[in-house]
Amino acid sequence: MLIIQKGALLMKKAILYIVILSIMAMGFSGCASADKWDVSKLEVSEYGKDIQKNMISLSIKETEITVSTKKITLLFENALGVDYGYGHEPHLEVLVDDVWYVIPVSSDAAWTEELRTLEARSTAEEGFNLELFYDDLKEGTYRIVKKLYSDVESIEAAVEFEIKAD
Repeated sequence: MLIIQKGALLMKKAILYIVILSIMAMGFSGCASADKWDVSKLEVSEYGKDIQKNMISLSIKETEITVSTKKITLLFENALGVDYGYGHEPHLEVLVDDVWYVIPVSSDAAWTEELRTLEARSTAEEGFNLELFYDDLKEGTYRIVKKLYSDVESIEAAVEFEIKAD
């Protein structure tokens, strides 16, 4: 009878441990899902997966970007013999399950509507204010898309980057 009581006690402890571990697992998975984008509230990008197919390249000066990074520096390089103009308007997208989604601009964001010129065979820098333009960016893969205009065409330049935890 003592053996049966010990067995029952061990079984109760095992069940208790399983219940506790299950609750902890649900709690951790809930935290992870809170850090993901709800794509049902986002618009799918109008741009394809590979939009950087021209001779204007876009890169980022900073080597590491975290969720608390406030501003990054975009570097434009024009290898073409044509001047292109562009504006300051922000356009940020996030990659979720191999699909690009547009991140909406914060309701209190503002930028100037001036036209900047990227001269033929030149480089330029532009600040891109993550803190001002967007609310609560999460870890993940992002890209910034800039539209550029010449006298005869418009093209896009894009740069992909990772946002990491602090």
